[in-house]
Amino acid sequence: QAYHLSELIEAHAFQTYDAYLREAGDWLKGEAAPRCAAEYYGAGGSPPRTLYEVFERVRDDEGHH
Repeated sequence: QAYHLSELIEAHAFQTYDAYLREAGDWLKGEAAPRCAAEYYGAGGSPPRTLYEVFERVRDDEGHH
């Protein structure tokens, strides 16, 4: 039961981040990614350049749990 609850919470988080990207996408694309997010999500790959890309990665991370 606890595992199922965790899956429900992660699915809800994914949906919430996805909705936020659709609603605020234009603004997020115009804002630079904070250095800490660029370093964290850029480790081993290309860092996000905008807040939109940061939230994409956060959303996608929730979807992969």
